Order: sequence, then structure tokens, then C-alpha cells
Amino acid sequence: MSEVNLQKPAITLEEINFQTLAEDAPVTLWLTDIHGNIIFTNNQYKNFIGREKVERLGGKAWFNALHPDDRDYCLTVFKDAFETYKPFTMEYRLRRRDGEYRHFIDHGEPYIDGHGRFAGFVGSSTDITEQKLSEDELKKSHQELTQYNYEMNLINQLNSYLQVCRSVDETYPIVSYYAEQIFPDCTGALYLFNDKKTLVESMTTWGIIDDIKSAPVIAPDDCWSLRQGKEHTTLDNDGRLRCKHVGDGISTYICEPIIAQGEMLGMLHIEFNTAKHKVGEEKTYYVESRKRLVKITADNLPYHWSV
Repeated sequence: MSEVNLQKPAITLEEINFQTLAEDAPVTLWLTDIHGNIIFTNNQYKNFIGREKVERLGGKAWFNALHPDDRDYCLTVFKDAFETYKPFTMEYRLRRRDGEYRHFIDHGEPYIDGHGRFAGFVGSSTDITEQKLSEDELKKSHQELTQYNYEMNLINQLNSYLQVCRSVDETYPIVSYYAEQIFPDCTGALYLFNDKKTLVESMTTWGIIDDIKSAPVIAPDDCWSLRQGKEHTTLDNDGRLRCKHVGDGISTYICEPIIAQGEMLGMLHIEFNTAKHKVGEEKTYYVESRKRLVKITADNLPYHWSV
């Protein structure tokens, strides 16, 4: 039996320097000393934070890049880990070199030196931004569905009461009560045409009624919604699309006509008290969701108002 010649490796594992191996690892790695000072970070970390910042700030570059709202939390986790010598996991937001904050999760493990003594922590950092965004979207969708079901239940309750009302006057306090539940952050009014169809009168109001900007009695031509026979929404602050019956001090409102069997009976007027605190896409989404709800509510109001 011939002897098998095994070629000796050019380099042994013992000869591979940890820093050389870790520098080009495909994950972010870090190492601290016994006092919590960061004494090593690899290329992934430096490329994320920015090499110039790491060279200038050293171990403080990580803390400097932390989101201000996450700093106390991270320091608390670190302090507890160094007092107990126990592994830790923490999530936080870290500013990338281009200024964008990304979500990270850190896993840290205590390491022991050759003399059996605690020497600090070694750990990895993983960017979980995409996962967080997916979780947030799922959570948002669940919250929206829960809110939708709650609002539809209120509208069904409203409709149930209205169907058994014995007079038109009985409907007004019911509409007011449920409108406050369905639109808790709004002020509004229910308007109906008078018998001669010459005026439209506020029959009931809800919300901050002392601050409602719409006049109690209006002419049909004063409202863009009644003129067009469709929903009118205004988001402007300079009043160019404001109905004549709406005064200054409110920039976001909806007027939704109430139509039964082809006959226009009146309208719902909804003023958004909190919309002024929202901006951009958040404001647009908020108003769009309220528009759909106003439409559903108007469609469920009683047909016997036309009698």
C-alpha cells in the first residue's frame, strides 16, 4: 500500500490573524475592551458609518451615529451587560454615511482572554430596516382593518336606530351622537333643505360646536357640493376653493351631498380639527380615508327625510 502524501497547508488556522479574517467578513463585527470602549470594527462598519468619521472619532463614531432617541436605551443595555457579563441583544437606529437612519439589531457575547478573565464583548450588527418596514406595514394594515371594522359597526348601529325612528326630529340627536363616535377628531353638521328648497339649514351639529366655521343657514349656491351634486373637499389654506358658507380659520373640510332616489336632501359638512397638524402624504392619506367614511355615512342616512 503506497503512502499517501498530504501536502502541508500554506497557512494554519492558528496563523490566521483574527483582524485579517474579520475585516472582510460579510457582516458588521465589533469588539470592545473591558471598559466598553470599541477597540475594533471591520470594513462593513467603516463603510456604513463613513471611514472619515471613524478615523476622526474612533470608538465614539458609533455613539455619534446613534439616533438621539435611542442613545439612553443603548447605554442602559451596555451598562447592564458589562455589570452582569451576560449576552445581550438590542435594536436601534444608526445614521448611515449619507444621513439616512437604518434599523439595526446587535448581538453581543462576552469573551474571555487566555487567563480566563472577562475581556469585553464581541458582537455583530445586522441591518434589519427592510424587515422593520415590512412589520410596520403589516401592523399598519392590521390597525386600519381594526379601525375600519369599528367604524362600520358604528355606521350599522346608526342605521339600525334610524330605521326605527318615528319622526324626522328623532333622527337628529341619533345622527349627532354617532357622528361624534365615527368622526371623533372632527366638528360637523347635518344640513337639510327646507320645504321650498330655497335654503339649507343645519339640523344638528357635533364636535366643538362653538367653533364650527359653517353658517347655520345657507343658500344652495353657497356650497360647491350642493351645486355639483358630489363631494367637495378643500385642503388649501388661502380659501380659493372654500365654500361661501365656510368662514376663515378652517382649511380642511368635506361637504358630502345626501341624495336619496335621485333627490338631493342636504349634505354632511365635516371640519377636520387635527388635519392642520399633518403634512404631506400623511395628511393626504388621512383626508382620503375620512372622505370614504363620510361617503359611506351619507349613503346610510334615512330616505324618509325626503318625505
